[in-house]
Amino acid sequence: DIAYCERDVTTQQKDEVFSAYRRAGYKLSYEQRSSYKIDHYIPLCAGGSNNNENLWPQHLSIYNVTDSIEKLGCDKMAQGRVSQARFV
Repeated sequence: DIAYCERDVTTQQKDEVFSAYRRAGYKLSYEQRSSYKIDHYIPLCAGGSNNNENLWPQHLSIYNVTDSIEKLGCDKMAQGRVSQARFV
């Protein structure tokens, strides 16, 4: 069973994650912040959490592709066609 987790991540937490990646050396510009969303590395439907360690700035060019793949994986998990271990 996968525990339910609130999807909402606060604006403050999103800013913290974005700043942490900048401090780690990633070339992220505050001027281009709108080109990124703070996303879950391990999706909530696969047991991921809203902890900062599971969040990362995902560029528009990536999330336009991965969001539909993530939904497909979540749907297959809900149908019992793929296990949590295989999804993560």
